[in-house]
Amino acid sequence: MLVENLQTFLSTSAAVTALLGTTSSRSDSTNGIFPVEAMDGPALTMPYIAFSQSDGEPIAENMTGTPLLRQAHWMLSCYGSTYKSAKKLAMAVKTVMLAASPTTLPSTQGVWLRRESDESISVGKGTMYGVHVSFLIIFNETA
Repeated sequence: MLVENLQTFLSTSAAVTALLGTTSSRSDSTNGIFPVEAMDGPALTMPYIAFSQSDGEPIAENMTGTPLLRQAHWMLSCYGSTYKSAKKLAMAVKTVMLAASPTTLPSTQGVWLRRESDESISVGKGTMYGVHVSFLIIFNETA
């Protein structure tokens, strides 16, 4: 399943873990990569990534049904306590995602960068920064 492959791919990427840390080095004991949104609470360690699928559809349809080849847009949101840390994490994510191949990110046939946008979020007495990068991924749907 692409979502599991994506989580494993990002969490084992040296460039990404260099910025996020590992489950043993992070005070929140996570790998810093979360589906849809990060865990809630003061224990959350910065920086982190939240990823989600924004759309998806089959590449083709035929008389026997829908083949397993799909395309989908995935947004990887990179958050940091500073704008610079969020941008550095987004750059690492873009670099590893665009270098992905079917052998490094199983089930994929191709990855293309589609969008990048920035935001600042007021939290408590400070500001958190987010850089959202969206990719078009062509992949084979697996169970």
